[in-house]
Amino acid sequence: MTRDLEDRDGRMGERPGGVVHHAGLALLRLGARVRVVTRINPSDADLLAPLRREGAEIRALESRFTTTYCNDYTGPVDHHELLWTSDPIAAKDLPAEWRRADLIQLGPLHRRDLEPEVAGAVDGLVGLDLQGLVRRQASGRVELAPNPRLPHFLTQVQVVHANDSEVEVAVAGDSLEQFVQRHCIGEMIVTHGAGGARVLANGRSVELPARPTGGHHLVGSGDVFLATYLFLRSAGGLPEDAAAGAVEVCSHRIEHGEIPWNFRPTAAQR
Repeated sequence: MTRDLEDRDGRMGERPGGVVHHAGLALLRLGARVRVVTRINPSDADLLAPLRREGAEIRALESRFTTTYCNDYTGPVDHHELLWTSDPIAAKDLPAEWRRADLIQLGPLHRRDLEPEVAGAVDGLVGLDLQGLVRRQASGRVELAPNPRLPHFLTQVQVVHANDSEVEVAVAGDSLEQFVQRHCIGEMIVTHGAGGARVLANGRSVELPARPTGGHHLVGSGDVFLATYLFLRSAGGLPEDAAAGAVEVCSHRIEHGEIPWNFRPTAAQR
């Protein structure tokens, strides 16, 4: 969970953000029962209000700070500054009755957000977003850089998601295919923004085009993509169909800002 700060017409505004927020709301609207484990400072409990209103069960662990990003989306390249980071979540922080689920989405937003042991403590279809694991703070800005702890996560999950820039840093000179093979990644998703997405699974590589949209609700699209993919895969959909459904859901969200309740993408009906 993050507190996101950004300039809105010359004034600094704030809103809830992070994988917990964007993916959690998407999964609720797709019809899933959602349980959230996060760390925030108790003074920031208001950040969880949207999830609570829509029915999420939340275990909000106390932290000295809430992860806080200052984001600039005004230029051709997004810029992020990491102001504060939450204390890490460890396996012992997960309630025993929550550890088994149809899908588990792990979304660390900074390098120490999540201990690698968490991935091995849960049972279900586990998806990991690389974004926070390949970020580091440098000279007032967040930059992408290799993370020596990354392999400890990769060996314990079934689905890995990253965008093009994050993949370039994570593979560290390998081809994507070599990276997937070396870490025994079952399903790899690479999102290209307006360029669509690529899915590597079952020895196949499939490119899916994005759906044209005039919407501007872009923040959190990658989180929603992975959430939808995991939701459709856990329901028995093939990787290509799950990815096509995720493209459809993301397009709708970018256009309208939210997903309708119990939304069913066309690909899920095959």
